Amino acid sequence: NDGAGQSTTSRLLGVTTTGNVYKTTSLPAYWIAPGQRDPNGGCIGVAPGLVSNWQSSKLVSMGVYGYWNAIQYLLSSTVGATQTYVQFEAPTGYMPANFNTFFTIDLVSGALTQVQAGPNGGGSSDPVVISTSNGQYAMGSYLARAPSQYVQYARFYFAGITSKWSNVWRQWGAANLPVNSVLSFESIVCFGSLQQVQQCMVGVAKQTGY
Repeated sequence: NDGAGQSTTSRLLGVTTTGNVYKTTSLPAYWIAPGQRDPNGGCIGVAPGLVSNWQSSKLVSMGVYGYWNAIQYLLSSTVGATQTYVQFEAPTGYMPANFNTFFTIDLVSGALTQVQAGPNGGGSSDPVVISTSNGQYAMGSYLARAPSQYVQYARFYFAGITSKWSNVWRQWGAANLPVNSVLSFESIVCFGSLQQVQQCMVGVAKQTGY
């Protein structure tokens, strides 16, 4: 229900900033309210309330691994209830509509492959980079660490509105999601020109693995 407003149903429990590091802890709101239908015409919300008890913390550090244009995004979330399936976007980047050129990137060779994107999205096993058509501005991201290997990189383009990349992690089975266990992720986000993003992602991946 929050949409693009100036408030959120999520509960902010704490926030700190020190130098180039920003940290928050929160209880995130569920995506849809109980009984509310997914706005894309999908499922109906069955959550017990508006706010989850999956306490989540993120730690964002700027200029990491020797690259001024690299951001480290650490996310941890405590499993708050028995689940048979969970999906995290860790994280997602929403970009202006002029970020309309999409690539996947090989983190070993740095090779960029141009791909298509639209409102129905697309997915790949290789990370996504989105740039302006002239390559002057770009952003890309990859998951360096996740609880398991069920990782996919998603991309969307809504013409004239926004473009989107996502680092998506999924897990199935309640036995793999014990209550009170902590799910931890490390993502790297690189920004700059298309060439700078390419160099940053390959250079940092050599240090972090993926």
